Amino acid sequence: MSQDKILAKVNTVGKDLKKLQVSFDKRSGQVDKQFIQADKQFIQIDKRFIQIDKRFDKMDKRFDGVDERIGNIDERLDVVAIKVINIEEKLETFATKKEMNRGFDLILNKIDGFLKFYGIVDNETTALKSGYTRLDDRITVVEQKLGLSS
Repeated sequence: MSQDKILAKVNTVGKDLKKLQVSFDKRSGQVDKQFIQADKQFIQIDKRFIQIDKRFDKMDKRFDGVDERIGNIDERLDVVAIKVINIEEKLETFATKKEMNRGFDLILNKIDGFLKFYGIVDNETTALKSGYTRLDDRITVVEQKLGLSS
């Protein structure tokens, strides 16, 4: 190949390279703009994450407060449970309604028996008084007839 042809080829290749360089520069400028735009979007996303982090921090504080209140409630429930257990233990020592009724029945049966016995004794006493009164009347009549009146 001749030198002129080689130079023509080199010039053509040089022109093609320049076109490619211009095209590449345009394209790289567009890509740079896209990267800048993507960076701006990432900055916005970072700001959102910072806001979300702040919200989570606030929520964490609220949850800490809730945890503390739940802990206090747990302590109070433990106290209530102990009191309930103590009350249950006391209730176990008390007589049940059935046992109390059984006791009342025994007492009432004893009272009924006593009243029945009292009725019998009262009748006997009344009969004895009546007998003594008749005897005294007869003794008075006999004394009068014998002249022993006082």
